[in-house]
Amino acid sequence: MTAAGRMLFKEALYGRLMNKLNIHAEISAYPEILEEEIKEPIFIGCLPRTGSTLLHRLLAQDPANRAPLSWETNEPAPAPDPAAHDIDPRIKKGDKIWALLYFVAPFMRAIHESGGKYPEECFFLMNNDLISWWFAVLTGDEYLDYLLDMDYILAYRLHKRQLQLLQWKFPKKRWVLKTPSHAYGLSGLLEVYPDARFLLLHRDPLETLGSIGSLFIKVRGAFFEKVDPAAVGAEWLEVGLKYYERAIAAREKEE
Repeated sequence: MTAAGRMLFKEALYGRLMNKLNIHAEISAYPEILEEEIKEPIFIGCLPRTGSTLLHRLLAQDPANRAPLSWETNEPAPAPDPAAHDIDPRIKKGDKIWALLYFVAPFMRAIHESGGKYPEECFFLMNNDLISWWFAVLTGDEYLDYLLDMDYILAYRLHKRQLQLLQWKFPKKRWVLKTPSHAYGLSGLLEVYPDARFLLLHRDPLETLGSIGSLFIKVRGAFFEKVDPAAVGAEWLEVGLKYYERAIAAREKEE
């Protein structure tokens, strides 16, 4: 890793572990949080580079819906205060994180513009259990194999607790959530959210996987001194194949 890559990776790990401790502390102090009902959440499932960010942010404009904001996914605990939700100091921290990422990898702004108040992917909530596709993009190898083979039930239990924590004290709205990795843990997701609703996006797999490979080669190149494009392509070709296999199998099982 480059010096910047090591610094960001260390901070990411430290921040996620602190989040997990703070989430459990908040729920221990206010156990009524776990009484919050998460009703019929919408999950946008897809491979990356299929237009999911546009759809997610479009659906988030509906006053009846709520999407997790970037600052909320970055630091969900303590529970947000409705009266100070728009001026929470964690918003500025979220802006700084994205600004730092864009400094290290300037191309990312054109690919995925975000900031503290932007609706964001809910895999950042799963990061707090160290179930992180962001880390997989950076490292690949054994960690990627771990994500492909794991049981996601525990990750989705913590995922739900974070939604309950963020929803606590707020008017109840339908959650709109999205991340590509949902396809790999659909059985665990449906056990935790049995009334979940799904929007599955499709794009020509050849175009999609080519776009994914190009993006992840650039991302990894911002953190590592050397990147093997062939290795990255092979990794994510396998990921894409397993994505379709698991999504189809889960759909057939539910039908």
